[in-house]
Amino acid sequence: MSDRELYILRHGKSDWQAGDRDHDRPLKQRGMEAARTIGRLLRVTRCEPDRVLSSSAVRARETAELVVEAGGFGCGVEIDPRLYDASLDTWLGVVRATDDRVLRLLVAGHQPACSEVIEHLTGAVVEFPTAALARLDVGSSWRRLNPRTTRLAWLVTPKLIQAVAGSG
Repeated sequence: MSDRELYILRHGKSDWQAGDRDHDRPLKQRGMEAARTIGRLLRVTRCEPDRVLSSSAVRARETAELVVEAGGFGCGVEIDPRLYDASLDTWLGVVRATDDRVLRLLVAGHQPACSEVIEHLTGAVVEFPTAALARLDVGSSWRRLNPRTTRLAWLVTPKLIQAVAGSG
């Protein structure tokens, strides 16, 4: 068991027809349902985040808000504009600035940054579809987040969660 857990969440499926600007695209109904599925998963697995950060893009913000709502979590969603179209270094800088009292941090963002961060920190090359969620086990401090310093504990998609839930 690590001291901290980093949850990386890609935004849900967005509505390409709804916005002229990439930043302003909202979620499709499918994306909303997927976000709620992720929130319920975090609740039933007792993985409630202490802090939730989101890109300023509408689809990422909506995803994070629906996860928090469906999970019934006590934290709100903090919008960080740096996470939209962020480079790997910017993304890591945002996470490294997190107070060490935060034990579970969820960050909602975009591709390719989500999979790049996972590969950089764990060495794992992953497919990361919309609304995918990965948990990385982190060491003793967010500030010490460096290459190969974390372990990919798991990665799930709403489609997988729904398949498992439907089989039981």
